[in-house]
Amino acid sequence: MRRADPEPITIIAAIAAVMGASISAVNYWQTHQGPLPHRTRAKLVVKLDQLAAEARYLRADVDELEAIFRNAQFPEGRTLRLGNGAMLTLDEFHRYERIADQLFARLKKLHKLALKVQGLAFDLPFTDKRQTLNVAGESLARAERLMQSRNFAVDEAWRELRQLATDLEQMVKQLRAELGK
Repeated sequence: MRRADPEPITIIAAIAAVMGASISAVNYWQTHQGPLPHRTRAKLVVKLDQLAAEARYLRADVDELEAIFRNAQFPEGRTLRLGNGAMLTLDEFHRYERIADQLFARLKKLHKLALKVQGLAFDLPFTDKRQTLNVAGESLARAERLMQSRNFAVDEAWRELRQLATDLEQMVKQLRAELGK
C-alpha cells in the first residue's frame, strides 16, 4: 500500500511556539502589572476568555492529530526529526491535511489574541512585582524543549502539547481570579 509522509515536527513546533508566546503574554500581566483601569481590565478579561477557549479547541485538535499518527510508521523510529516523516495512508493524509489547515488557522487566531493581550499594556505604567518565581517558567521550558528537540518521542510530544494548552488555561484562570473576575 502506498503511503504519504508528512513531517509532524512542523506542526508540533508551530503549536509549541504559539502556545509559548501566549503563555508569555499572560505571564506578563501576572508579573509586571499593577491595578488596572476598569476599561483595560474589561478588555483584558474578554481577550483572556477568548485565549482560554482557543486553547481548549487546540487541545482537541492535538487529540485528533495524535489519533492520525497513532498507528503511523516512522522510518527511523517514533522520533521528531525532519526527514523522519510519518507514513500515512491516503485517508489519514487527507484527514491530517484538513486538521492541519484548521489548526494553523487556530494558531493564527491564538497568536493575534496573545498580541492583543500584550498590546493592552502599552498605555499603562510598568510595574515590576519582583516575583522571584516566574509562574510560566515550567510551561515555557516545555515549549522550548519541544522546539529544540531532535529526538523527541512523537507520543510524548502530543502529551506535552496538551499540557501547554492546559497550562495556558490554568494561567488565564489564575489571572482572572487576580483581576477579581
